[in-house]
Amino acid sequence: MTFTAEVVPDSNSGLPWVNMQEFAEFSGTGMAVEVGGTVGGHDHEATRSPCA
Repeated sequence: MTFTAEVVPDSNSGLPWVNMQEFAEFSGTGMAVEVGGTVGGHDHEATRSPCA
């Protein structure tokens, strides 16, 4: 799967996160999933949880 999403600062901590409200529908699960790709040309791996 491939997707493009906006990276925005968290309103509380200021840490960056991916803003993709429809992720649960896109990934086909309401559970956390492992994701990997590139951010700003750098490899990145993380666990992604659907937004509540």
